[in-house]
Amino acid sequence: WCLFEIMSAFNAQGVNFQIRMPTHQQQAFVEGLKDDHKSALHALIGVKTEESQAFSDDDRNNIFAAVQASIGFHKLNSLVNDQMRAWFLEQGVKGVSLIEERARSGQDASTTSSSDGGQDLSVDTGFANLCAKLALMLDAFGRHDKAYEHTLRVLSDWYFGRTTLTRQV
Repeated sequence: WCLFEIMSAFNAQGVNFQIRMPTHQQQAFVEGLKDDHKSALHALIGVKTEESQAFSDDDRNNIFAAVQASIGFHKLNSLVNDQMRAWFLEQGVKGVSLIEERARSGQDASTTSSSDGGQDLSVDTGFANLCAKLALMLDAFGRHDKAYEHTLRVLSDWYFGRTTLTRQV
């Protein structure tokens, strides 16, 4: 049914299709991005709606018939993949911003504390790693302006000796 609802949202005039995630899942998502961004990348380029399942075979057949009679699987795959990529990248950017906000306000951002009561992200290699991986993903999907912004965060900290960069393959 999710497939049918997504297709209906794309076909309807004035419908704003959005993906929502609870805060605790967003935090886990950002941590996962740091740990294994390649898996996320592969998931975002390979959604195949024609492989979707339904509880009932009749529901699946009816939904597939509706897809084929309207926009078709190729177009639906393209729309879903584009929307998922945009959402995924937006969540990564929001995650970095949230970490920065938490560090500025002195909340736990899993970073090293600085002397002013806030937290110093410039010495946090995990944060640098997150920014670097996010920059790679943004660049891969044509968001070069944002990729540049996140790359500068990592390089400026490295240049000024606040973060040690390690190459990960």
